[in-house]
Amino acid sequence: SCIAQTTFDSITNIIEEASATVAKASMKVAAEEELKESANQDKLQLSKDGTI
Repeated sequence: SCIAQTTFDSITNIIEEASATVAKASMKVAAEEELKESANQDKLQLSKDGTI
């Protein structure tokens, strides 16, 4: 049972690390989407102002 517990612990650690990585990745994607969105907003605003 000692081996089983160790295996279980290491699997749990791997899963936790993987979830953390996925969370970071999705935050990064969300941030990039937000940047694109605000860049598009700026372009719209500029074209409304007649600057472009």
